[in-house]
Amino acid sequence: MEIIVEKLGEDKNDSFWYYNDVIAKVVKSDGKTLYAESHGEIRVLFEEDDTWYKNQQAVDKAVDLDLTDENLDKLNEHDGWGNNNWFTIIEVDKDGNCCGDDLGICHTYDEAIEMLKEIAKE
Repeated sequence: MEIIVEKLGEDKNDSFWYYNDVIAKVVKSDGKTLYAESHGEIRVLFEEDDTWYKNQQAVDKAVDLDLTDENLDKLNEHDGWGNNNWFTIIEVDKDGNCCGDDLGICHTYDEAIEMLKEIAKE
């Protein structure tokens, strides 16, 4: 397995922090490659400026504010959180064509790495 994007920290495990990233891959003996990647959409309302941020802008703002997973949970309590983002495992053939998508779905970096390892064993 090759880690492409290192985990940002124990307090940044949610898929939110890895918006639209491929975090790891496994090249199989048959030439196919499995990827753990983030998909979806994010919308966050930050009280600091009462503005909705979308996708990478939301992640960038959260980083600027030095937020963590715990802060994201608190945003959810106040309806300032619209996270429809997750990790999925996909498989592509040696020509780069998708031959398997949504082989596994989860919501944290740690789960995505473990899921990629398990699917690669199959």
